[in-house]
Amino acid sequence: MEAKFDIIKPNLYTLGDDVYFGIDPCDVISVSRSIDEIVKNHIGELKVRKSNLEVLRFGKSKEELKKYDAPLSAYLDALDKSGWLVCGEELTNDYAKLFELGYVIDAETEEQGSDVTRWIRLRKDLAEPEKTFDEWDRQFLELRVDRQKTLELMKKVYEEIGQRVPDNYAELFVIDGRAPFSGRKNLGRINLTQVKSQDRVKIEEAKSQLIERLKQVDGPCLSLDAASIMSQIGRLYNDAAELVQKYGDALPHSNWRERLFKRDP
Repeated sequence: MEAKFDIIKPNLYTLGDDVYFGIDPCDVISVSRSIDEIVKNHIGELKVRKSNLEVLRFGKSKEELKKYDAPLSAYLDALDKSGWLVCGEELTNDYAKLFELGYVIDAETEEQGSDVTRWIRLRKDLAEPEKTFDEWDRQFLELRVDRQKTLELMKKVYEEIGQRVPDNYAELFVIDGRAPFSGRKNLGRINLTQVKSQDRVKIEEAKSQLIERLKQVDGPCLSLDAASIMSQIGRLYNDAAELVQKYGDALPHSNWRERLFKRDP
């Protein structure tokens, strides 16, 4: 069933188990600390990549690391000291900044959240394997797989990853945007995912407490486009290196930041 928007207040709505909130830059750190505490109590500790922490502390990192293994609390301390929020700085890389892409906070409760995404996708594919293979045949007309061998491999990988994935999982992602007449603001998304848990108790408890905390926060009125744009931005950030390698740096810039917010109702 398709998820529907639940608009709680002009700067706060949910879409399924995603909570979106508009916020002033001056409130990002204090609100993120509250989010961190709520998520920790119900799902697990939010963590960031150590390389992002190094950028805030030292101005650069040796490399963009993949694992999320540094506490969000330490990152927020560094963010507070760095003055990045005041200056409107975002974390980015050489490829993503060609698209004017970056983020303020990127935190997950797992060291490799990609395992969660992969395991959930495999679970869906294995629920109806013949349907999955038929869809692959339609997408890749010139390729055919050995269905039996591929199914055995999928089951093996599913079981291996299943030993690592948690019962529940959460993400916090915050980016910059520009609101009409009031300039730079921030958009945040908290994603809550039921992975192996047999019930939704922890998810519902966390979601309820997060919403109650965010009801206390004023911020810019959110556009209903904000949810889809944020998802697009995340995918584009991850694909930026490949796109630059394919098409060079003659890349168009868009007004996506302005579309995150709208005038107050």
